[in-house]
Amino acid sequence: MFSIIIKNMIFELWPALIAGALAGFAMVIMRTLMKKMGMNLRMSITRMWGVMMGLSGSAATFIGFWIHIVVSALIALLYVWIFGLIGVTGYYWVWGILGGFIHWFIAGVFMGMIPTMQSGTETEPAPGFLISKLGGQEVVTFIIGHLMYGVLTALLYAYFAGLYA
Repeated sequence: MFSIIIKNMIFELWPALIAGALAGFAMVIMRTLMKKMGMNLRMSITRMWGVMMGLSGSAATFIGFWIHIVVSALIALLYVWIFGLIGVTGYYWVWGILGGFIHWFIAGVFMGMIPTMQSGTETEPAPGFLISKLGGQEVVTFIIGHLMYGVLTALLYAYFAGLYA
């Protein structure tokens, strides 16, 4: 495996990237399933990334999906780096919940800075602080998605890095 050493702390690069990418993919699947079950979710995380890049239509969704996966993988590097700094050696799911909660809050603050986006015929509404402008179902889904991401990232990283005995 390819290891990264930062100040006597080692973490595995590929397990972190794969765990984050899979957890990001799970977020997309979760939102898709919730929409299929009838939830009124106005925001599309994949389309939002694409529209932020100035794209519209299916290109916005396709490119946005891959941006979401790459960003998810990179955020996982931050998770495992912090886990290593604080010395996490077990209870990975608990640390994943904590990481997901912090991630949710930081992402929610970031979302509050995003204006209404227009690209071609695509319009993404301004989500507001903690996406509060999009309604209660979006807020709950946003929290659940980030908690799920945190738990999956922590557990998948621990598994792929061989941290389970």
